[in-house]
Amino acid sequence: MNDVIIIGGSFAGLAAALQLGRARRKVTVLDTGLPRNRFAGHSHGLLGHDHKPPLHILAEARQQLARYPTIRLVNARADRISGAIDDFSVLTGNGESLGARRLILSYGVVDQMSDVPGFAEGSNPTPHRPLDDARRDALPKYPRRTRQSPWHVRPTARLDRDQQSARRAKAATA
Repeated sequence: MNDVIIIGGSFAGLAAALQLGRARRKVTVLDTGLPRNRFAGHSHGLLGHDHKPPLHILAEARQQLARYPTIRLVNARADRISGAIDDFSVLTGNGESLGARRLILSYGVVDQMSDVPGFAEGSNPTPHRPLDDARRDALPKYPRRTRQSPWHVRPTARLDRDQQSARRAKAATA
């Protein structure tokens, strides 16, 4: 019996498997191999992986998990879940029955593609592009804040009560 079955083997599921594997928990990850971001050409802003294809990042993550003997990656879909805490049962699409004490559901969402011609193929006529200098200069200019918030005030040495009272009295008469 597994300690945990993780349903969904994309970034969240593999991250959970990594932490559980490091803790020497017996884990099975069920994955259909169809992550939501499979249509993306490359990642955006993922530290250490910026501009890499998401499927390459996932392949690298699976290779990193191979060093943990308690993690098992299974290419299957979870068709049925039953049971309760400490006694879950998962029936996979290929007929295998798995048991576990806990479940983690990280299977995400399914996108429904628009009927707009070319949308599914990624041939959008107005693709996103980063701001270049000409486009950045065309943006409206907003005035900078001149007053800083109280969070920007530097802490000062704590005054004893007599000094505080004297300052208050002086400020009240000014």
